Amino acid sequence: MVVLTYPRSHSRDEMRPLFEEFRAKNPDVFAKWKALEANWKDGNELKIKSVHLAIHEFLMPRTQWDSVDGLGEGYSDFRRLMWELLRGEGRI
Repeated sequence: MVVLTYPRSHSRDEMRPLFEEFRAKNPDVFAKWKALEANWKDGNELKIKSVHLAIHEFLMPRTQWDSVDGLGEGYSDFRRLMWELLRGEGRI
């Protein structure tokens, strides 16, 4: 189980399997998130809130975290992994 802390004590590579699991188990949320990130514009902050909550709900039982800030680090890693995916597809 990945331990999420602030400041960060885990690696993004530790988060990659969870990212892929989230992608497989939440295809509709993942597709919405991917579209929002690929076409980012002002106002998307409100649209991405449901994705943000879904990621937190997914991470909470699958990780250990010492504070909400630690859980936030996990969310940040998920976003960075999404950006890597989009860059690899040439979408950003």
